[in-house]
Amino acid sequence: MKLGKVLLYVLLASWVGVCFVWGQAGIDTIQWEDGKKTANVVVKSFDFAQVKYKEGEAEKTAPTSKVSRIDYGDAPSSFKKGMSSYSQGNWARAYDLFDESLSKSKFGARKWLDEYSTFYKAESARWLKEKAKSDEARRLYLDLIKRFPKSSHLVNARIGLAQALSALGKYEEAFGALKELRGNSDLSAALGSAGMSRVGVQIGYEKARMLEMQEDFSGARSAYQEIASSAASSAPTFAAQSRGKVGEMMVRQGDLSGARSYFETIRGEFSRKSSLAPHEGVLLAAALAGLGEVLFAEKKYTEARRVLAVVIVERYDAPEQHAKALYYMGRVHDALKDSEKTAESMAQRYYQRVRSLHSQSEWVSRIP
Repeated sequence: MKLGKVLLYVLLASWVGVCFVWGQAGIDTIQWEDGKKTANVVVKSFDFAQVKYKEGEAEKTAPTSKVSRIDYGDAPSSFKKGMSSYSQGNWARAYDLFDESLSKSKFGARKWLDEYSTFYKAESARWLKEKAKSDEARRLYLDLIKRFPKSSHLVNARIGLAQALSALGKYEEAFGALKELRGNSDLSAALGSAGMSRVGVQIGYEKARMLEMQEDFSGARSAYQEIASSAASSAPTFAAQSRGKVGEMMVRQGDLSGARSYFETIRGEFSRKSSLAPHEGVLLAAALAGLGEVLFAEKKYTEARRVLAVVIVERYDAPEQHAKALYYMGRVHDALKDSEKTAESMAQRYYQRVRSLHSQSEWVSRIP
């Protein structure tokens, strides 16, 4: 009986190895920034400068800037499941799985696994937005930076460290972390002027975000405007996000008329375009959600509903703005509950959609 069970397990293990190829060498896949991929390679090393890999008998290298991500064929199931949970925004589950990957895996030749699990555990902890988890994220980022000083995750780890410190109210230390990133000579040599220019945009965006967190809306607005103006070609995603943020800061400053005009101008830019680039879609969603917020504040509920409905129906590609639109659609219906019979129940439906579709969003905590 015992022998039969052993044979069964061996057969099952063989089947799993064929179907999922866990732990086999030579099956790494490099996903490139241009959307292409190179499969069945052995990745030798991957740092902030370059990736070295073997394809067949050929030894090859490519700059890290060309790489979107690497899928390692020898990744354990806990790591694979962690990445799946992370991509779905299930930060608590991802945190547990990356913790399991770190505590139970035997790294051996898989040094990448230690590095990646540490980074993504830190990211998951930070996204949980709890004080204790922010402090743990801080410690994990520092550990990664110390043990893997040339990590391909170095830039994002430094920025994540700054974000964790900001969440703890340690703004001076956060600014210091960003300053060290800009002053990293090895990173600068590896990325060149163009690469460091993109890093500079990321740093500028984080500084603007920290000013916003400190409720310095005037300073944040100026910082976001600088990025929106200077990074349109070099970093279009950050430029688009910053343009949306400029309007948000106008709202925070109480300039509703100016914000409405600003958002309407952005909406007009895309009124005749049949298709949008991803960063354009995010910008349009920010403008429409922001416009909906302004119209709600001005008690123009019919117009607000019409604008917010566009984000809700068409802009799933901008989750934070989608959550915001659902929230304000709920607020609009709350405001109409004395004049429309179904308004109160409709408000609850929209609030529930925020909770179910965007459970990790800040808008959940704002629901009345």
